[in-house]
Amino acid sequence: MDKLAGARRSAPTGSPKKQICAVAHPVLFRGPSSAVRLLAFLTFLFVALLPALAFGQSITIGPVEQFTHSVDTDSTTLSEIWFEECETPGATIEIPITLTAISDDNIHVFVSKTVDCSNDNERDEAINNGTCIDLGTIEDENTIRLEVRDILRPLAPGDVGVDSPEFCTSIGEGGRISSTVYLLDLDGGTADTKASTTFSVDFTGPDPPDLDRVGIGESQLIVYWGASDSDDIDGYTVFCEPLSEGGLIGEGGANGSGTPDCVGTQLKEGERPPGSVRGSQQYGVTKDSGAYGGLQNGVWYACGVAGVDRQGNTGNLSALACARPEPVTDFYEAYVDAGGQGGGGFCAFSRSPQRSALVALGAAALVFAARRRKGAARS
Repeated sequence: MDKLAGARRSAPTGSPKKQICAVAHPVLFRGPSSAVRLLAFLTFLFVALLPALAFGQSITIGPVEQFTHSVDTDSTTLSEIWFEECETPGATIEIPITLTAISDDNIHVFVSKTVDCSNDNERDEAINNGTCIDLGTIEDENTIRLEVRDILRPLAPGDVGVDSPEFCTSIGEGGRISSTVYLLDLDGGTADTKASTTFSVDFTGPDPPDLDRVGIGESQLIVYWGASDSDDIDGYTVFCEPLSEGGLIGEGGANGSGTPDCVGTQLKEGERPPGSVRGSQQYGVTKDSGAYGGLQNGVWYACGVAGVDRQGNTGNLSALACARPEPVTDFYEAYVDAGGQGGGGFCAFSRSPQRSALVALGAAALVFAARRRKGAARS
């Protein structure tokens, strides 16, 4: 109080208002530039507090459990992308979002492998060099639907387009790689409001099972195998392809043994079966054999089997074995042709004498009995 009273007494007596202001604000109002300094201070304060004054604006991405994949999977890890999903044309993932006090017109979607696309200082350069990819603005304020291959674009080499048949294989086996999706409100040019979610990539299937043998049927082959050692396995799929582009192979064979060398053109032991080779239906994890139908009798085929995990990834192929489908005649057909009049049968035998001599004896016995019965009736 003494100092304040002394200041009042020593001040000039002609300007009382100026005396009071000088005491209350000795820095901001001293000299002719006081108003400029006050304006600068208030501007700084406004800029510093601008994010907090955004009237509660926010972008919220829904829980992973609510992500919707257009490709079915038995996995519960919905933040993963698997190989079959990448290979499926037009596969999408729907991500629920919530926008608070923000228009969806300014929400841009970016994807990146390593660059933080929400960083205003790095984003422009990253867009120019392709490490931060702008997928455009969103169309719905409640859900965004993204093409799976667009999410994976940062993981593929720059010279491999999303429509290329090699796109998925160019990414590799996955494992430790991931892609992050960013939602940025770029109204005003800066990402003051943002959200992101990361998708891991799992392209690795189970270890291959042990191929046992390939059996013969009419227009089909039956593949037998031993179980895969992998823990993450949901079943098995059989693959076959014709040798010599599907033509008949001469009986001499390439190795002089009466059968051709069993070497696939597209199917390779220890490699993932290509999408260009049709797979059979998926057989359950407890199965040890499966048929591959729709084949041409008399044509040699190379066949193998691969495991499938719960995510839908097909693993690498087993060893290959070759065989050719053959027409079969069931016992009942032979019996009727010989004049038999009994009930229908259900067994069958191959026309190949090497593989069906024993079962043919049974058929011959039925035929012989039918003929004797027919002859006795005539007498």
